[in-house]
Amino acid sequence: MDNPKFVQEYRRTCLDCGKVWHSLEGREKQIREESTCCYCSMCFPTRSKGDDLSQDEGTRDERENELVRLRTCPSCQSKNYQEEILTYERK
Repeated sequence: MDNPKFVQEYRRTCLDCGKVWHSLEGREKQIREESTCCYCSMCFPTRSKGDDLSQDEGTRDERENELVRLRTCPSCQSKNYQEEILTYERK
């Protein structure tokens, strides 16, 4: 949902230990979009053919790690969870 009047978050419940945690949908969407950005001239117009991509790949790995962290139980580190999306009106 891209309505500026509302904010959405994931409410995740660990199926192993029962811990409940929340993560903003918009933050996860931003990370996913940044992680899937291509290495083309549209994204990096000044990049030449021989440029080293290792720094950009490291940044992409960091984003992927952040997504994994947000989707991992903060209590027992399980990735076995149930989720629902909650929507709130912005104040």
